Amino acid sequence: MKLMLTDRERLKKAFDVLTSKGYYAKERYWCCSSCALADIPMKYSSKFVFWNEQSDDYAFDYRFKTNDFDDEGDDTWKQYTTIVHPLFLNWSGDAKEIILTLKEFELDVEYDGQDIDHVDPTQTLRILPKHSKIRS
Repeated sequence: MKLMLTDRERLKKAFDVLTSKGYYAKERYWCCSSCALADIPMKYSSKFVFWNEQSDDYAFDYRFKTNDFDDEGDDTWKQYTTIVHPLFLNWSGDAKEIILTLKEFELDVEYDGQDIDHVDPTQTLRILPKHSKIRS
């Protein structure tokens, strides 16, 4: 019997692998990209991947369902485990390595362009919901 993992669990496992490959890989890292980027340790400035709380709120579609706009110390987000809108990832490093690692965990990754060897480093990678018709 194959164990079914949630999207959040698959992301966690993929980020664990990226961490083992030397990435500063963080889930729900800070409130926004600006704060997160400012907090990345200098030694990881060229090798990181994360998504922030705003992206998490949108992708897992829970903020407006709960009307909870102040999640300081709140774990409500943990019960929302299925990606329903694209999850935006900020990254630096080897796009191909990041994308292939995410795909190992059956995450549907959208990226700029068709050639995985030449992903524009200024582009955000997106994890798509399983039902999405958008493909790269």
